[in-house]
Amino acid sequence: MLSRKAEYFRVSILKMISREILIEYIPSGDILKYSYKKSDEAVNGKIRSYINDKKYTEIIHPDSQEIFLKMLEDTCKKNIRVEFETLTNICGSSYRWYNITLQSKTNIWGKVKKVLGRALDIHKFITERDLAVERAATDMMTGIYNKVTLAEKIQERLKIDGGVTCAMLMIDLDDFKYINDHYGHAVGDEVIRNVASLLQRIFDADDLIGRFGGDEFVVFMQHVSTDTVQRKVEQFRRILANEQDDAFTLTCSIGVLIIDQAEISLDILFKKVDAAMYKIKHNGKNGYHVWQSDEYQ
Repeated sequence: MLSRKAEYFRVSILKMISREILIEYIPSGDILKYSYKKSDEAVNGKIRSYINDKKYTEIIHPDSQEIFLKMLEDTCKKNIRVEFETLTNICGSSYRWYNITLQSKTNIWGKVKKVLGRALDIHKFITERDLAVERAATDMMTGIYNKVTLAEKIQERLKIDGGVTCAMLMIDLDDFKYINDHYGHAVGDEVIRNVASLLQRIFDADDLIGRFGGDEFVVFMQHVSTDTVQRKVEQFRRILANEQDDAFTLTCSIGVLIIDQAEISLDILFKKVDAAMYKIKHNGKNGYHVWQSDEYQ
């Protein structure tokens, strides 16, 4: 067993060579001790009444407080080791992601005398991981959802709240191939980005917006009335017409589906709204058509 002097030396070395935050919690006194290296100095701190006075709320982000408190309480009850991630500002700066490991230390009778732990700064890793997930879920050109993610998000909404009135729009840009062929793909790409931006401006933050194909977009809404949907569609068409490039006129054909059947499948939704879109496509383009029950069964 290490002497007190050897243990002190070991901890001192750890403080100097590690960027981790070392943690020690004493349940009997409700005291949290911590230490970390800042610049070339070892910073030590002690917080009394850590749990009873909810001092942890001053350090742990509100979104992470529940899991932090549960893990700390669990390690105070029995000899276990836990590992989890939290948003923390223990170093007095902005909140950062930390991987926290806690290990109970018991006496010969099995009672937890203290909890030792470390908090490793993983903020860069978490933010890069989240960015990678976001990039995988979105269309690289426009920043809105790609086809796969959009379908997954709509499916989730239908499972959670499928009994409410929902609406889906299928928006197809008219004669987009002509724009690409005559003005170049750089101009075509800019058109796609502008349309995506316009959709984000008009539709609500809770609405799902995605790029469904090369020149097709889908919008999914819930808790909406027929009047609200048509007003949004008309607003989109009006602004699109007003914000035109002088070189060409951009129009679109929009299929509109409004339905409140909780049991409807995602595949049926897409087929019905697609049928509505092609209805206007085959009747002169540049407009919108609301799906009727006799068009697709």
